[in-house]
Amino acid sequence: MVGNGGVFQIELIAPQKAGIPWTVLPEGRYTVRDSFEPGTASRGQVVFQRIGCWYIEVIDNLPQGKIAPMVSGTITIKHDGDKYDIVFDTVDDMGFSIKGEYHGTLPEFTDRSDEVHFGPGSIEPSVP
Repeated sequence: MVGNGGVFQIELIAPQKAGIPWTVLPEGRYTVRDSFEPGTASRGQVVFQRIGCWYIEVIDNLPQGKIAPMVSGTITIKHDGDKYDIVFDTVDDMGFSIKGEYHGTLPEFTDRSDEVHFGPGSIEPSVP
């Protein structure tokens, strides 16, 4: 995280690809909820650290200010080559709407399908 602004942390449960790691985020509409079924986005929660989907406000390069778990709603992913359109239409644990859009390229991400605590087919951005 560099600078100031809002950051969306997302954790998606994508369909499995017969042991082949994902190299792009799979297109689709992901529903935020407590589930490890394909087509869902993991609900934001704290289990020793923030996991799942979150909105995080960054001020002076640090996560401070507003930090809210996404607990319901949808995240829609579309892409053309390496250009993505990601639309957030979610709600936090206090009932506030968290909406936003991102259009552009993504940093490298890691397919963590084999990690038990993320469940099958989970993908989240890698941290440098």
